[in-house]
Amino acid sequence: MHATAKRPPQHPQPIVYDLDEAAALLRVGRSTLYELIARGELASIKIGRRRLITHEAALAFLASKATPSS
Repeated sequence: MHATAKRPPQHPQPIVYDLDEAAALLRVGRSTLYELIARGELASIKIGRRRLITHEAALAFLASKATPSS
């Protein structure tokens, strides 16, 4: 029998994005991203000196902007 090392779970997408990555993901500029965070439209977290956007926060923001179908 061979001993197998357990691998950490693989995520298909990152669970957090730095601000450059989040801006690219949402297709907005950095200044727009900062405005969205300041207005409370896009949730962010701060770890140390870094401000990050979680994948869930990006999805929630997009869902809040979706227009309902007629």
